[in-house]
Amino acid sequence: MAREGGRIGAVGVPHTTPELPLFELFVHQLHVSFGIAPVRHYLPDLIERVTTRQLDYSAVFDTSLPLEEVARG
Repeated sequence: MAREGGRIGAVGVPHTTPELPLFELFVHQLHVSFGIAPVRHYLPDLIERVTTRQLDYSAVFDTSLPLEEVARG
């Protein structure tokens, strides 16, 4: 959802071939940008912050499960 002349951004690598409504983008003067997230660059710092509870991740994760139930998670 974007306003006339708005911008739409996607971060990461799609796992399917996206179907973009090019005519709609053109008519509504929308700008689309794509980029790859450098996850490996930030991962060591993120893991450190999560394991030492310096980072509150409750807005993203709200359930804890044992490893045996990972499929349910």
